[in-house]
Amino acid sequence: MIALSRVRHDLDLAWKEALTSFLPQFLELFLPEVHQDIDWNFAPEFLDSELRSLHRGMKGQRRHADLVVRVHLRSGGPALVVLHFEVQSQKDGDLPLRMRIYNSRLFERHRCPVYSLLILGDSSPVWRPSRYQSCIWDCCLTLKFPVLKLLDWKSRCAELDASGNPFALVVATHLAVLETRADQPARVQRALRLCRLMTTHGFTGDQVYGLFKILEAMMAMTDELYGDFEAGVALLEEELDVTLITRSELKGIKKGREEGRQEGRRRSIMDVAEARFGSLLPELEAALEGVSGLDALTRLTRLAATAAGLEELLEAVRTESGC
Repeated sequence: MIALSRVRHDLDLAWKEALTSFLPQFLELFLPEVHQDIDWNFAPEFLDSELRSLHRGMKGQRRHADLVVRVHLRSGGPALVVLHFEVQSQKDGDLPLRMRIYNSRLFERHRCPVYSLLILGDSSPVWRPSRYQSCIWDCCLTLKFPVLKLLDWKSRCAELDASGNPFALVVATHLAVLETRADQPARVQRALRLCRLMTTHGFTGDQVYGLFKILEAMMAMTDELYGDFEAGVALLEEELDVTLITRSELKGIKKGREEGRQEGRRRSIMDVAEARFGSLLPELEAALEGVSGLDALTRLTRLAATAAGLEELLEAVRTESGC
């Protein structure tokens, strides 16, 4: 059985990968006006260093904006705009407040317009927060942000399948994840169907490889069913006389998947520790980077929930890392 927390983590990582690899195609499909306003002669600048500062001082579970990008505009307006994406797969009542805080912090740092887009990947058709407002007397602070609800595309699956835009397959994969959570064998068949679609739109080899990595990360499976998926991919390649992915590339993806699971455990340890102890010692995250192996990280996850104090947890982390 696959832990739900791991599935959520895989979705988060997959969406970051998808938005980073296919940002122009994403905007062209869902926000054509925004896509048209951007000068793509200038490469987008992904501001990874912004992510940590956005949740500075926030209490409870650590939160991360998924992607912050600086682009150039075609118009005579501001030369730069910061795009802020939030992929949220579970209901969160504090989300509008976080959107407002992230938007404000990005504006404070860059002093340019901030476009905050919320991508909702949950399974509820009615939950779609799009506004934050705080008022006292006749003074109000409001942030209204656009929302992309992936579930709205469920009735448009045929359109996604027929699209020549690679990001349409990313959304189709996410919807397949939602629909097969209780039916893992069906997930294997849906994944193979999506692999077949990859061969019908004339995507480049790099695009197919990128889409395959995203599909593999989103569609978490048991090891046994993943073996069935690999066998199905081999049969599909033989049937269509194509190479979806080389064996060395598949080996690299497996290694990346393992590293992703370990990073997910490290994040869980930090989340639990911060929820229990408040502010974290800066040495903890650095020490966790030296711990490898899911077994060791699992032990530390349990300890994070039971340790008497932060120093006890830090000492255990140092022991596991050999420091």
